[in-house]
Amino acid sequence: MKKMLFVSVFLSLFVNLSAADNALMSYVPKEANALVSVDCGKIVNLPFFKDMRKKNPDFDKSYMEVESKLKAQGLQMDKLVENALIYAATDKQTYGSIFKTQVKEAQMEKLFTDMASPIATVDTNLIKGKKVFILKGQDYSNPFSSAMMQGALPERLSAMIYLKEDVVLFTEKDKLQNLLNLAKNGNVSSNKKLMDRKAFVGKNALLWVIFEMPEQKVQAKPADASSAAPVPETDKIKGGSLSLAFTGPESRDISVDSSIECKDAQSAMMYAMQAQGAIMMTVSMSLSDKPQLAADIGNSIKIEAKDKNIIAKLTISKALQDSIGKLVEEKQKATSAVPQTIPFSPAKTPSTAPASGKAK
Repeated sequence: MKKMLFVSVFLSLFVNLSAADNALMSYVPKEANALVSVDCGKIVNLPFFKDMRKKNPDFDKSYMEVESKLKAQGLQMDKLVENALIYAATDKQTYGSIFKTQVKEAQMEKLFTDMASPIATVDTNLIKGKKVFILKGQDYSNPFSSAMMQGALPERLSAMIYLKEDVVLFTEKDKLQNLLNLAKNGNVSSNKKLMDRKAFVGKNALLWVIFEMPEQKVQAKPADASSAAPVPETDKIKGGSLSLAFTGPESRDISVDSSIECKDAQSAMMYAMQAQGAIMMTVSMSLSDKPQLAADIGNSIKIEAKDKNIIAKLTISKALQDSIGKLVEEKQKATSAVPQTIPFSPAKTPSTAPASGKAK
């Protein structure tokens, strides 16, 4: 159960993309076993982000609206969220995000108020002596809930509170008090296992992830060992790290480095071989009519085992990105060009019945 919770929370962290500096570590509880960092200040100035705005008019319009409101207060978009650190403490069944901003509390309140459709209210009773911004949103955390299965999205209440004039905590409303209490008992900098993972993250990473799998409690073997359930594969993974950077002359090449530690060298070798084989097979089958592109994609991915670690590196050049993008556009055009099938309707045959009236 704890393993499933870890995987669920770990995946949900990416929904709330928020880059971290060491100063923010002091606000993250020592119980945290997963950290996600994204340098938002750099993202908005990257060529790929500007290209995305050009290709998505609705997104660009919303972006410019927020940008305009920030400028009215003398603020820039890349200062809205400068550094942030998203974390999960699965043993405590909770997670949150700490971020640094140049937007002061009063300015933030005004920004929320000035929205065409206000998305936040202020609660001054939830935490004594503090303003808590309550944001209403839709809950995507459980895609198998009865509401989601019926096509409805349950409401989700999030909370945002200023811990200092430039440091903000963001989490779910019902987890806020618990996180504040946990942070008082020590921070994640004292978590040696997790900090050792951080040492493998590149200094220029735009996004990085580190995690430590929760320890599985050893259970007594049943009398009939043959009836015991198989050990989940995740039990062979201890933890790991991943980092993403944009490189090249114009910061348009994508580079991803990952290191996953297994409990033994045999597991690492097995996983590395399976992953490399599965990727090569999928790419070759999907691009059977584009052998050169398949070869270029295959050459961009390197996976190998080193002792107990699985080392993976992905490098996608701008040229390869363009080739993939061109293929996607071709497939989209081909799909839209296929004429829609008109439901079959049997033609009405002329009636063979004799005309009414008496024959002369």
